[in-house]
Amino acid sequence: MSALNMLFAGVGGQGILFASKIFFEAAMKRGDKVMGAETHGMSQRGGSVVSHFKMGDQSSAMVIPGTADVLVGLERTEGLRNLEFLRGGGIYLVNAPDLSCIPESAMKQLRESDIKVHNFDADGVAMAKKKPLTANLYLIGYLCAQSEIPFGHDEIKETVSALTKPAFLADNLDALQIGYEKGKAQQ
Repeated sequence: MSALNMLFAGVGGQGILFASKIFFEAAMKRGDKVMGAETHGMSQRGGSVVSHFKMGDQSSAMVIPGTADVLVGLERTEGLRNLEFLRGGGIYLVNAPDLSCIPESAMKQLRESDIKVHNFDADGVAMAKKKPLTANLYLIGYLCAQSEIPFGHDEIKETVSALTKPAFLADNLDALQIGYEKGKAQQ
């Protein structure tokens, strides 16, 4: 497997560490080399959290600016703060109902760098279903539908099933499926 660098950016309480753990476990299960690190702002709910995921032959656990293949902004502002990590041609997935949350200057830079920008209102869907803690799973499902991501839906579903407590499993799998279907429809 070639290298893959992913960054998950958001705030405490959004399940950022769980999201990256899903990809770590899936990659390890198939024998890929993985590394990662987390950076935390405030140590409580609401503080800035970034999780670095690296797969393949890598020399450092931290994603270097300009080298991330994927940036998932679970929180809009934190996603924008971390745009510098994306490489040209990468993928930016933001948790937002539309792309108006991205300033025009940033959109221009993203377009010039051939970065594929996707949005999915994971918070909106999760709140409508009265399951706010599943927003991260909607985004993971959406991400797995992108052809550039070397993880299949079934592989991630199996990993989510293994990592999720039984009380939350049905909701997590439902969110993963809905996100995946939305991602497929947007291709």
